[in-house]
Amino acid sequence: MLKSLFNLVLGNNKLLGTIPLELGNLSNLEHLDLASNHLSGPIPQQVLIFGKLLSLNLSKNKFGESIPTEIRNVITLESLDLCQNRLAGDLPQQLEQLQSLETLNLSHNNLSGTIPLAFDDFQGLTSIDIPYNQLEGPLPNLKAFRDDPFEALRNNKEKGSLRNILSNKEEAIEFDWILRLNVVKDMANALSYMHHDCSPPLVHRDISSNNVLLDSEYVAHVSDFGTTRLLKLDSSNWTSFAGTFGYIAPGWNDTLNL
Repeated sequence: MLKSLFNLVLGNNKLLGTIPLELGNLSNLEHLDLASNHLSGPIPQQVLIFGKLLSLNLSKNKFGESIPTEIRNVITLESLDLCQNRLAGDLPQQLEQLQSLETLNLSHNNLSGTIPLAFDDFQGLTSIDIPYNQLEGPLPNLKAFRDDPFEALRNNKEKGSLRNILSNKEEAIEFDWILRLNVVKDMANALSYMHHDCSPPLVHRDISSNNVLLDSEYVAHVSDFGTTRLLKLDSSNWTSFAGTFGYIAPGWNDTLNL
């Protein structure tokens, strides 16, 4: 009877252990959601043989080892979410065979190596999330990157500004002293980078709690504050700020238009 099952949604529970191999018998499965559990071990090959699977969500578990090369078998897959696990190793080149893929989320793992350039050929892939990994190398010439080349690589500053957290009683209590110390370290590293590692150096007028944005894991990011200045050692000219204030990655400084 279960062979006729199309959707299996068991997310947001307290499931433990590994994925049972018998799951591979659900030959008609189209949507598999096991997100937000405590599942562990490698991702079994048996869940990657579904001939009709459209979406696979194994996010927010404790899956380890590498992404199985058998991922190439799920050619019907449109959405793949493996974020917030313990996956390591290179991105498998076999991902390039998932030509139906539209959304891909591999963030918050320990993946390394380069992003397969074969992604250039993906016509329908419009969303890629791969921050918090160890990836390197060139970005593919892909629509998901061309629209906003940093969006796929950075995490959203979900917690808002430091001031917002400190002015909210409940959030301020959760924001313990260990987290606060880490924020101070993040800010110091950011300022040191702007002053000593940017070329040309980047200086500022002032920083307040409004200028420090925190992501979902309380990692601090020093945002632009309207008075950023690119320092030329033989000049005192100021750059102009264009657009709204917000997080500006230091890499944008070479445009001389902040």
